[in-house]
Amino acid sequence: MDPFTKLPPELLAKILVYTADFSAVESIISASSRVNTVFRAQPTIVRDLISFDPITSLPEIQIMCHNISLIRTLSAQFPSLADYQQRCENNPPIKYTEELASFILHLVARTQRLACACLTLIQQNFVSALNEIDAGDISASNRVQIACEPFSFTEEYRVYSSLWHLQHYSSLREAATERWHWDEISISGLDKYNKWNRTDVQRAEKMWTTAALLSDLGLSPIYGHYPFQHQQIYLAQDPEGEESSRAAWTFLNATPLPFFQSFDLPPGQDMTRSSPIWTPPSPPPETEATKAWSLGAESRQRLPTHLGIFKIASSMASIQRLPSSYSFVDFKQWRRLGVVVWDAWRMYRIGLFEGLPRSPGEVIPTPEGGYLTVLPRDPDERAQIPSVNYKSRWLALIG
Repeated sequence: MDPFTKLPPELLAKILVYTADFSAVESIISASSRVNTVFRAQPTIVRDLISFDPITSLPEIQIMCHNISLIRTLSAQFPSLADYQQRCENNPPIKYTEELASFILHLVARTQRLACACLTLIQQNFVSALNEIDAGDISASNRVQIACEPFSFTEEYRVYSSLWHLQHYSSLREAATERWHWDEISISGLDKYNKWNRTDVQRAEKMWTTAALLSDLGLSPIYGHYPFQHQQIYLAQDPEGEESSRAAWTFLNATPLPFFQSFDLPPGQDMTRSSPIWTPPSPPPETEATKAWSLGAESRQRLPTHLGIFKIASSMASIQRLPSSYSFVDFKQWRRLGVVVWDAWRMYRIGLFEGLPRSPGEVIPTPEGGYLTVLPRDPDERAQIPSVNYKSRWLALIG
């Protein structure tokens, strides 16, 4: 028996909106014909759901959701990339029809399930790597406990935003080649997605990381690389169409994103149905600590601070062609550990990062209410501080 049969439509609409969980709402609508009828009669319910979610309420995510919906509209015709870009710059408000609302709900619910599956996967991988490995006075059990803590807003944003970019690019490329038949100039421009979306390759690795996780979950990304990867100065020699062993910050800015023909996992491999599903957390209140550690919404586009140190070590190992550090350069394994996803605050507590750069005497607060160790102003005293080989700690994770 449908438990929603006797409830008035107005109350059912409020239940859907206040559920504030795309996957749960989609499940309720699928299970109850009564709720399904109410949703179809009031398609703007999905607009309210989007506006209440911490991720989809962000303007850049709403734009991509709007654009994907526009691309999927069969009547939409764009003869070239320039025509598409012009339309995107002057997007009219969405007119929520029954069909469009159903498509958007499926899109955001699927994105939520994939994001949770990707995050669960990197957490499992990270915990496995940390198991039984101490880091100085931080025990292995404490490191695992910190790795198992709930994801922060910015950690989740990095995966969610990557999924939206991958879906936007893949939807647009599929339509451009199969429906609109763009010429080579427009296709070439389309493949410079990072450039015309103002997403430089320094921040684009999170998309390649997310694509690799999706591949491990059962999807089939198609990669496009450029000839520079075959130059002798680099350690990577990756076949065209396969995942690059180089980090994306070494790519040319014109390197196309991984392309997916489908974001629906094959039957029998849909781990999103068995993985835990949750809603993303709200951004933390802005404080000196959240600002310093880039944990707030205003910092969501930034790379985690520890990544700068990792990049330098990786680049030096590649250019100097040091055999002992080849493992550092092969970025495939680091993608599975989520090195570009984790916040610097988590990495600091796990013992993989020395903390934010600071001047002698500078006081930097931590999100737990404490402060980082203040560096002495006396150079001789600073010279006596024991140094930590973080590179060795990183390499210990991959054996």
